[in-house]
Amino acid sequence: MAALVPVTKFSRDKPTKDAHAFMLGLEANFDDTLSDKRKAIILEALLTTNLLAATWFKGVPNATEATWDDLKKAFKLKWPKKPAQGISVTEAVNTLKNQRLASTCLGTYETMHNQDVPAHTIWGRAIVADAKKWNMPGIIANDIRAALPEALKGMLSTVITEWDNLLTELEKVLVPALKEKVQEKNLHEQRMADIERRLGKSRISESQSESYATIPYTQRFTPSPRPMPNLVMEDPPATAALLGGIQLQWWHEHRPGPYHHHT
Repeated sequence: MAALVPVTKFSRDKPTKDAHAFMLGLEANFDDTLSDKRKAIILEALLTTNLLAATWFKGVPNATEATWDDLKKAFKLKWPKKPAQGISVTEAVNTLKNQRLASTCLGTYETMHNQDVPAHTIWGRAIVADAKKWNMPGIIANDIRAALPEALKGMLSTVITEWDNLLTELEKVLVPALKEKVQEKNLHEQRMADIERRLGKSRISESQSESYATIPYTQRFTPSPRPMPNLVMEDPPATAALLGGIQLQWWHEHRPGPYHHHT
């Protein structure tokens, strides 16, 4: 029993000051495996530090045999809920909305009281406890749902207007199923990213083709510089190969030789 620590302890001298927060914190620590009798025993153990509360519990008929809902109602009748003070509605709403569930927590567990509890369930219990503590209207629960990571949000009802419904639906989401949704979403995002990259490359290629088509045909090819032939007459065969048959014939007709006379 010592392992269970409520979010807010039940005050020894002023129980009416934090009775509501005490009950919210206590229920946030409960899980679905606890029976009503076990919950009653836990409550009794936590009230022993407060004489007034302990005496009240002993006065409840068949307290350990009652349903948890009936026992909780009796507790609330003894210590009614106090109006929330010290925080405005706007501040409370902003605080709730800022307590976002990180995508990295999806499909993971956290250890609580030597038990593995889904991280999204622990987060949901804390959110709902704060919302009830500040008397937040149930319609805000739908805003909290809307801000959830897509993989988890898709596993809940499309409209949630009660805090208890939000928590109930979160607790029903099983980790294996949530892991599968996360993997599907990651795979889908990866495929979409691949498609975007391919489309980007295709657009670049099309743009280059369009630019190339607007260039005049004679300008599309850059001529490579070629060395000019060395037309040196000392090498008749090479010159003939370059100039062709006509030049070769001309050379034979005008070549100076030893039998040529000047008159």
